Amino acid sequence: MVKRTVVRRILGVLAIGFLVLGGTASYAGVPPASTCKDKKGKATGIKTLGLLKAFGKNLKTPNLGKLATDLSKAQSKFTKAFTKAEFAGSGASKGCETIEDADDIEAKVDAFVADVLGDISPPILEFATGPLGGACGRINDDVAGTGTDLTPYGGTSPQLDCGTLYIGGGGSTQPPTPTPDGASTRYGISDSDNPNAMVLAPLTSTQTGSNRNCSAPGCFFGPPLPIPNAGSPGASTCIVNTIAASPAVGGVLDAPAGSGTITLPLTVTARVTGDLETTAPGIQPCPRCVSGACTSGPNSGDACTTTTSVLSTHDCPPPGTSLAPFLVDLSPLSSGPYLLTAPGGAFCPMQSTPGCFGTGTGVCEYIETIGSPAGNLIGGGALAQTLSSVYCIPKTSAPLINSVASLPGPGAVTLKGSAELLP
Repeated sequence: MVKRTVVRRILGVLAIGFLVLGGTASYAGVPPASTCKDKKGKATGIKTLGLLKAFGKNLKTPNLGKLATDLSKAQSKFTKAFTKAEFAGSGASKGCETIEDADDIEAKVDAFVADVLGDISPPILEFATGPLGGACGRINDDVAGTGTDLTPYGGTSPQLDCGTLYIGGGGSTQPPTPTPDGASTRYGISDSDNPNAMVLAPLTSTQTGSNRNCSAPGCFFGPPLPIPNAGSPGASTCIVNTIAASPAVGGVLDAPAGSGTITLPLTVTARVTGDLETTAPGIQPCPRCVSGACTSGPNSGDACTTTTSVLSTHDCPPPGTSLAPFLVDLSPLSSGPYLLTAPGGAFCPMQSTPGCFGTGTGVCEYIETIGSPAGNLIGGGALAQTLSSVYCIPKTSAPLINSVASLPGPGAVTLKGSAELLP
């Protein structure tokens, strides 16, 4: 079936190639194409073949820099040829049956190329986290979200910040925690026949080359996550997230829009570490990699590398005994808005303190996070995207953590970064 599909689509390319090489033929009973239509067809063929040639070269000899250059050249040639076509004739429409339709035609070309390449060599979706900043949601004291917006404990304004983790019920005294930048996760695409509904699938560490950017069960999800608490330093925690087995990692990607949802369950392993570096600024609940060496923990002094400004790394694991691991399901992790409401503020099973994120005044009944799509991913390159989720966090095996974070209770996270389709 796949081979037949590929052949059918290659014939489509050859048909477009015929326009490029030989122009438009005129058969008996069929009126000849207009100059404009003929030139638009050639422009369309130029981009189609240019994209396929660029991606084909990259499949043979991977070089993302060269790929970006070749894709840019294909785009430039198309724009030049298409613009020239629309000024080839005379009159108000310049002899064209339609004008200013380049975007529509390009979208069809991009979808066609993605469909062909998906059968020949399925792409990989990579999401990489970046710096925090901006507003990515809100919490409100009315179940319909029409009441008063509330400020989370430790927050500076009535909003949820991008690139930030929020934890717990109405009694939480855990301040918002920035999510580490510089982390990446790769997802496979098991079905790319419809570019607007590509089917995501997990990738193993063998497929990605590392257990730090894969998406199968047991893969790390980001570097160790420091959760400092200035109000209760002894409750500061170092979190290690790994991808859980159930529900299975998956999802849907709309590649031309750069939007989608991801099923992503996590096994959370927490260690209550307090401050591991009392002489360093702030509270450091996770060992850091400074000047190429671990600052603390069982690997203190050993060589390490890190990709995040937080300086945590799996080369430097946290010390001590972990709490009993527990499951947190981020599904669906979405590039769109996500909403969780609860009359009376009881968002999660067994939640003892109504509300969310320690708002203090007013009981939170409405949690909204706002993601943002990347835009067209088919042309290559990393584009800005934000993913978000609202979920429930169960009680841990540490009464101190349950008290400080008001667990069980809700959690909310927005991951600000970039998405890219890798060939």
